[in-house]
Amino acid sequence: MSAAVPGGIIYSSDEIGKRTVRMEVGEKGRLSDPEEVLPHGETSNITDGEGNLYVADGQIFVYDRNLKEINRISLPERPISMAFGGMNSETLFITTLTSLYAVKIK
Repeated sequence: MSAAVPGGIIYSSDEIGKRTVRMEVGEKGRLSDPEEVLPHGETSNITDGEGNLYVADGQIFVYDRNLKEINRISLPERPISMAFGGMNSETLFITTLTSLYAVKIK
């Protein structure tokens, strides 16, 4: 999940509905105006420093700021959670039920 910054937006995975929603973050941190933006999304999502959105749903779908799909990352196992790390946050770390994967993004 992305950081919830007042005045910004945040994406959230709806595991039950298997979709991704976008919400506005109010000045006091209250989330409002949920809108489905992608018809898939399962366990987690994260945005990188360029505003690209990574959505875990069996594989990892990568979207640009305009929500146009620009890449897919396939793994031997279903992704559960993701985090950026390494030098300049250029590595995407992905957990699965039994493993940890590292994918160089830049």
